[in-house]
Amino acid sequence: MMHAANCFLTHLTSTFLDALRPKCAVVALVCLSAWLGANAQDAVEDEITVVKRYQIGLSAPTEDASMARLRHVADSLLTATRLTSVTIEGYSSPDGPQDLNRRLALNRSKRIRSYLVDNTAVPAALITVSSHPEDWEGFRAAVEAADDMADRDKVLALIDDVSDRDACEKELRRLSGGLAWRQMARDIFPSLRRTVVTFRFPGRAVEVVIPEDESYSTPPPRQFANYQRLIG
Repeated sequence: MMHAANCFLTHLTSTFLDALRPKCAVVALVCLSAWLGANAQDAVEDEITVVKRYQIGLSAPTEDASMARLRHVADSLLTATRLTSVTIEGYSSPDGPQDLNRRLALNRSKRIRSYLVDNTAVPAALITVSSHPEDWEGFRAAVEAADDMADRDKVLALIDDVSDRDACEKELRRLSGGLAWRQMARDIFPSLRRTVVTFRFPGRAVEVVIPEDESYSTPPPRQFANYQRLIG
């Protein structure tokens, strides 16, 4: 009698587990799909870039609209999502002594890092700093895009053919009695003196609202996903 009861209970338990297994499998599959989906979104990074520009010879960040943007973007992202990294790249223009330009480019990036750490909640461990002294690549691209520039073809030829950058600068200064150099000093070099700050975060839909104010000179607030914006 007892043996028959045990057999019945064993059969009943086995039947119950067999009925339950497909449902467990479905639940597990749903959970796995949700986990994979969330991690797939996290694997795709989005970024927002803020550019800070400088007057010649300066590396200390002056308090202006670009610094207000920098704080606003950092605070908005920290509120809306989590940051995965922040890269800061300091640049200098090709004019002037190379040693000075190296120091300027590096100091520009270091001082922006200090500013972020002191004025926002961005963790210092997420910030990477680098420098690109004498941005000849950016210089060449700007010259090529300047249709009305004096002796543009000669300037491009010197940039491409004279590998000694000090010698190249001397030759550029001599062109047209200095006309091309003065035009570049006015229209091109200022845009090359900059720091580029890139905030990266998981690529889920995040809303970052930039205030519609004249000092920002940015598009209206917008929703974005996997979207890159350059804020100059």
